[in-house]
Amino acid sequence: MILENVGRWISSYDSTPDGRRWNRVATETYEALRGASSLASHEAVAALRIGLHEFEMFRTMYLRSSDLGEREFEDRLRRVLEDMDIDTRAAELSELSLDSADIGGLSNRIMQIYLRLASGGDGGLDARGRHFDVGATKILHFLFPELLLMLDSRVAKAFREHHGVGFRQNAPYGYGAGRYIECLEHAQDEIQTYGPGKLRELAPDTPLPRIFDKVAWGIGG
Repeated sequence: MILENVGRWISSYDSTPDGRRWNRVATETYEALRGASSLASHEAVAALRIGLHEFEMFRTMYLRSSDLGEREFEDRLRRVLEDMDIDTRAAELSELSLDSADIGGLSNRIMQIYLRLASGGDGGLDARGRHFDVGATKILHFLFPELLLMLDSRVAKAFREHHGVGFRQNAPYGYGAGRYIECLEHAQDEIQTYGPGKLRELAPDTPLPRIFDKVAWGIGG
């Protein structure tokens, strides 16, 4: 199981400067999105852009680090969220929790959002037109923090080594919507086995997917 020595991994994550910064940014992003008039509004998109930037996505978000580059990313993200009618989709998913949701029944809806956020090309979110898989999972978590996980190479390594999910060891790591669903299913099984209440006691006021991410990130390192 990934959820072993959970308290130690959470403490290790929270004690680092990066961990403290990411905790603060995640909380600020959740709060900003909860207070936004729409998930495609200016305030929501700005909050998502800042959250992604602070979670180390800036190399793929911008061709340059100027204000213009930041505005260009916000414009791209706003168009994507508007095109997929994100507020309607949020009404279906925002009240669900990873420990109890029917991931199999939700998989098509989650994959549709994932694929749109991760797509490359002119309409994509990577400034160079490449796929934006890691960024897509971070957006998904910010939008639905109680339901969906973040993935990066370290978390993918934990899923590969503990559950045999078919991520590769080196870039490109083989991210994809199907493997993301696999990870959600494995995470749900582990959370149910460990006990959602026990996890929440270890990290009060922290969404279960975020707790799982902290542990997996530590193990994958």
